[in-house]
Amino acid sequence: MALVTGASSGIGRAITQRLAVDLGMKLAICARRVDRLAALRDEILTRRPDAEIEPILRPADEAAILSMLQGSASASAVSTC
Repeated sequence: MALVTGASSGIGRAITQRLAVDLGMKLAICARRVDRLAALRDEILTRRPDAEIEPILRPADEAAILSMLQGSASASAVSTC
């Protein structure tokens, strides 16, 4: 599992696509731009229908982040502020 911040554009978007589409990792993705985050999730699911992606719409939503990490045997964090 990976948590990618800044996932809606730039390097964060590229990392998200690589991890989800190419490597099949379960992701929690976070960004300030809700519309771009939803579009990215839809794009990834089109390319890889079995992708597991959980958008976190509020970067400070610690409960959502902890919930995603609890079910994972191992977790990696990728941050792109």
